[in-house]
Amino acid sequence: MAKPRSFRLYRLDAQAVCLLQPYQDRLHSNDAFAARVNMYLAANNYVADEGHFAFVLVGKETIELAPFKRSQKLDVLAKHEISSSAEEMLPKGFAPHDCASGQSAGFVKIGLRARTYVVLGELP
Repeated sequence: MAKPRSFRLYRLDAQAVCLLQPYQDRLHSNDAFAARVNMYLAANNYVADEGHFAFVLVGKETIELAPFKRSQKLDVLAKHEISSSAEEMLPKGFAPHDCASGQSAGFVKIGLRARTYVVLGELP
């Protein structure tokens, strides 16, 4: 099996990067950060469905949404979906998160059950 690939978001000037899973149209937190993101999603009429996931890039002044179509070549695993077999494929020190700090946010690409997944998290 191929070694998982990971990368950091070096050029991204973001405070945080958050995952919106399929069917997730808002962040499920009650803090001011989530309220700001949720207002942006509502103002931009974001509609979540089974066939898509998205990353929310949250800067000091701006918020950007990066939607992706799900397929066998690209899908997403949220923190709570990481099984022990998937966890073994993650690089040492990589911690899966549904929202990661912009300073240490990174993605890992793994192959599992004939599908390619992206996992959001933080790298040391």
